[in-house]
Amino acid sequence: NYSISLSQKSQIYTLQNYLLNEKAERIGFIEDENSNAEQIKTFKNEWFSANKEAVTIEVQSNPSNRIENFLDVSDSKARFNNIDQASFSDVNFVPRTRKDFSKVVIFTKDLSRLYEIASLVRFNYGLNYEIFSLTSNFNQKVDQNEISLHDIKLVDHTYENRFASDLPKSRSFCLGFDALLVSYAIVNNIEGEIRGLLGIYKILDNKLISKSYIN
Repeated sequence: NYSISLSQKSQIYTLQNYLLNEKAERIGFIEDENSNAEQIKTFKNEWFSANKEAVTIEVQSNPSNRIENFLDVSDSKARFNNIDQASFSDVNFVPRTRKDFSKVVIFTKDLSRLYEIASLVRFNYGLNYEIFSLTSNFNQKVDQNEISLHDIKLVDHTYENRFASDLPKSRSFCLGFDALLVSYAIVNNIEGEIRGLLGIYKILDNKLISKSYIN
């Protein structure tokens, strides 16, 4: 009666728990035009059911201005222009982003769009935000340089396998490995936390709880 799979359920569960443990009351959602509507709906239902708040923005082919408004940088620039025009002295200016949330979740199906959107958040002075992305919809190879450059936290498996960051192959390998690992634990009545390649498992009330990793 136990099962593990490559569904998004484990990733959503992991990120929700992380945000709750961090006591985040409000977060930012950035929804790309090609994002998975069902994934967004599932995540938001879980988030709002815990009486939490969110600020949502939808971005299309050219997201630059939308993200600038999303972070309130455009208002900061407008205030600077008013001050600069009224002053006879040079005014040093560093825009301030909004402070009502510190964590941003980006929903998209395309890794290149993830890099683009995250870079725009950083470019618009959002340097202190934690940026997250679920990876269940990605089929491309992860560019670790881009992930590191924009400081993106991916919710997925460990990447500790022979296929490096080729996600479809990596997930398939990890699923098979973890299925054997969990089966061995069940047959031998091993209790506690089981740490596999695809995720972390716990058997509770005849139910297998799966939690992904945040890399």
